[in-house]
Amino acid sequence: MQQEYTSLLENRTFTPVKYARSKPIGCKWVYKTKTNPDGTLRYKARLVIKGYGQMQGIDFDETYAPVSKMTTLRYLMSRAAQEDWEMDQLDVVTAFLNPAIDKEVYMQLPEGIEWLIAEPLSSPSSSSSPADSTHKSTHNPCAEAHSVSRAEERFVESTRRPDGNSRMSTALGNSRMSTAPGNSRVNTAPGNSQRVNTAPGNSQRVSTTTAPDPMAMPIYMNGSLRLNKALYGLKQAPLLWHATINEFLLSIGCTRARADENLYLRSGVFLLLYVDDTTILYPRSASEAAEDLKTALKKGYKMTDLGKAKQFLGLEIERQDSGAITLGQAKYIQTIVKRFGMEDANPAPTPLHDKTTLETEPQGETEVDAGHYQSIVGSLSYAATVTRPDIAFAVSALSRYSSRPFTSHLTAAKRVFRYLKGTADLKLVFPRIPITPSPILGFTDSDFAGDINGRKSQGGYVFQVYNGLVSWKSYKQSMVALSTTEAEYVACSEAAREAQWLAKLHADVVGKLGCPLPVCTDSNGALKNIQAAGYGKSRNKHIDVKFHHCRDLHAA
Repeated sequence: MQQEYTSLLENRTFTPVKYARSKPIGCKWVYKTKTNPDGTLRYKARLVIKGYGQMQGIDFDETYAPVSKMTTLRYLMSRAAQEDWEMDQLDVVTAFLNPAIDKEVYMQLPEGIEWLIAEPLSSPSSSSSPADSTHKSTHNPCAEAHSVSRAEERFVESTRRPDGNSRMSTALGNSRMSTAPGNSRVNTAPGNSQRVNTAPGNSQRVSTTTAPDPMAMPIYMNGSLRLNKALYGLKQAPLLWHATINEFLLSIGCTRARADENLYLRSGVFLLLYVDDTTILYPRSASEAAEDLKTALKKGYKMTDLGKAKQFLGLEIERQDSGAITLGQAKYIQTIVKRFGMEDANPAPTPLHDKTTLETEPQGETEVDAGHYQSIVGSLSYAATVTRPDIAFAVSALSRYSSRPFTSHLTAAKRVFRYLKGTADLKLVFPRIPITPSPILGFTDSDFAGDINGRKSQGGYVFQVYNGLVSWKSYKQSMVALSTTEAEYVACSEAAREAQWLAKLHADVVGKLGCPLPVCTDSNGALKNIQAAGYGKSRNKHIDVKFHHCRDLHAA
């Protein structure tokens, strides 16, 4: 907590004010235990504003901020395995505290403010006693009874050196403080001079034209804090941070990729940004350029160089002796299995039983808690999206019943946990293979009217880059297909869209593909519809125009 509070002060994140022009928003401390790559634990405290108390049009306007696609990360890892690239990781310290806020926002004083200002981190006597571990809210009657002058005096006393001199000067307005034997009044307003009584009978005039010291700002115990910079929890904080870091990266010579606006290129070095987590990939010949980029980043922001990438967003990255790179989520899977009480369950051989039939309103069953069910599906979705394509179909089926789940839906979700429990160590492998004419290869398939509730078909596709799986999707089609050919044709159209995006990403990283990108399907009828634009015209006139997109791509 002391480290976080000191970081906020040094960054000039807020300014204490006695009166707020709008209703101050609450805040709270969030504590988290993180695991380092070597298995050791580190503890982190973060001050978070309660952004749900903001009002649109008053405290914020826009909130959307893009993040990098997981497909981009997997593509770069597959390319890194093929070309033996280096992968380094950097972390921006308190990223959201860097951009200036675009609205006038006031925040309530954080819990434990009296303890934080009384025992700053740099104080030799910063060890806390058992009594210090219990903090009172700053908005109770006792806290409100403190006056500004009393708070300033206590703050100054806590920052006094052993020789009697204060380590900090008050930055806002005038205050009375003792700086040596004998008290004197010190005017510390910017631009004014001050008379300091340094010894009995001697005085000295000192100019105070330096910038205000954020560590010495007086706290109004019945006031609030006006935010100067964005804070974690603020609705517009991600947008402000992305705009700031994007402007900085462009200013130091980086070029943004067309396929992913969080992928940047500079002198053969690729930088992938996911909020405040940064991964840098580069060939060994560009090591010097990579170090130059790191130096430029550290000049602009306070960053931590974590060395070779071993973890990214909770993903476990490992480079094997053969040059292959693996990507897994064993720790995450074990965490969610334990969170939902399935650690003692027997493992299942498949995510879903082949006889399982999920209905919208099953007869004779009771509804279950929707919030709990949604938490389960959300936790499974992250694994299915990042490293576990084997549960993509099951999670897609379960997500359809999130608004009104029944017992059978919850039982099916628990089976997915049982399957993950027995296969937690499975990983994606990006091997090193001989160069092929077409590094990207796609496959697509569909069932016919597999959804018994709406009679819609289930489609899906997978794409490999250098034999490493980088993209996949299992989805319910938006229209009712009248035949297997039609269902397969719609699935080919969806796969063609993904193939077009992957070709654009490949052009950003490597260059334009030298040959057509193949997408394989097992439906001869769908192939004939794609190859011959007039084939079966009378039978296909009802199909939406957007699904004929694959014909144009084939013709090109």
